[in-house]
Amino acid sequence: MAEPVDLSVSRLLESQREVLLTAWMNDVLPDWRKKYPKLVEEDVLRSQSRQLMEELRKLFAEHPADTWEPAPDSKLAALLREATAQRAKQGFAPTDTALYLMSLKRILLRHLLGG
Repeated sequence: MAEPVDLSVSRLLESQREVLLTAWMNDVLPDWRKKYPKLVEEDVLRSQSRQLMEELRKLFAEHPADTWEPAPDSKLAALLREATAQRAKQGFAPTDTALYLMSLKRILLRHLLGG
């Protein structure tokens, strides 16, 4: 019989923080370096990404089974607005920010499902 899959996002974000962050950066940075060679500040991106992951961890820990949509005034929503605005001012396309977030979703799903 197959092992049960632990679908706890908060536990995954806690226990695999650096593994997930590295996978996320490895997924996003190569494309961004090609498209925006002088705009990508890896240290800033890592810091923002680490903060987003921590706020997501808190959100899933506080609301594990019910709705986990962040409030408009939450720190997570503020971080997303700030990152989006900062990238737009730098010249990033809106789709790049969307793909950045979708990349994290793919990585989380892959780890949650044991892939």
